Amino acid sequence: MLKCCIIEDQPCYSTQVIKNHISDTLGLEFAGSFTGFGKGFDQVRRSIPDVCFINASMQRIAEADPAGMIGSLTTIVLITEEPNYALEAYDNEFFDYLLMPVSYKRFLQCMNSLKKLAKRLNGYSRENHFFIRAESRGKFIRINYSDIIFIEGALNYIQIHLTDGTKHKTYISLTDIYMNLSQLKFTRIHRSYIINNEMITEVNGNEVTVNGKFTFGIGAAYKNGFFESLTTKVIGARKTA
Repeated sequence: MLKCCIIEDQPCYSTQVIKNHISDTLGLEFAGSFTGFGKGFDQVRRSIPDVCFINASMQRIAEADPAGMIGSLTTIVLITEEPNYALEAYDNEFFDYLLMPVSYKRFLQCMNSLKKLAKRLNGYSRENHFFIRAESRGKFIRINYSDIIFIEGALNYIQIHLTDGTKHKTYISLTDIYMNLSQLKFTRIHRSYIINNEMITEVNGNEVTVNGKFTFGIGAAYKNGFFESLTTKVIGARKTA
C-alpha cells in the first residue's frame, strides 16, 4: 500500500481530481491534502508518505524548493498546467510531471511505474549486494552495499568507490543508481555524489566527510533534506548562551 498526500499552493479543482484518482486505485491510500508549502512540508516530515503530489506553478515550485525540503523523505510528482517545464522537472529529479487536466489513464501510468520501482527497491532491500556490468564485455562485478564509500557521477557513467581502495566504472546515470539505493541508507548530497550514510565521519558546516578522508560540499538543492535526516540522529540538545 502506497501512502499518498497532496500539497497545493492554493485551492484548486485538480487537487480533488487527484484525490479521486487515489481513492479509485487499489494499492493507494490517501493521507491528506494541505494548502500551502509550509504546512504541507511539515506534514510530510511527520507522516513520511510514499508519494507527495505537488500542485503549483513552476515558479512557485522553484521558490519553495520541494526537492531540497522533502525530496529525501518522499517521492515527488508534480501537477501543473505548464507544458514546457518537463525537462526542468526531471532535472530536479521529480518522479513524474502530470499536466492538468490529469486523466485517470495518465495517473495510473505514473502509479504503475512507481509501484514497479517500489517492488524492485523492496527486493533490493533484502539483499546485501548487487552486480554491475564491467567495461569488459560479458563481465559482471559484485558490489556489496557495505563496501561502498561513495558513488561519483560523470556524464553517462558512474564510478563506485569501495573501502578496499578500488573503484568500478559502469554506464548508468547517477539518478538511476540512486533510485536503487535511496532506501538503503544512501544519500545524494550533490548532483555528482551519493554517499553511504554509514561511512559519514564528520559534518562541518556545508561539508561532509566519509571514511575519514573524502570531503564533499553539500549541494544547495540537497542541503535541507540532508540536514533533516541528520537531525534525527543527533543526540543531546544544542547548548544556548
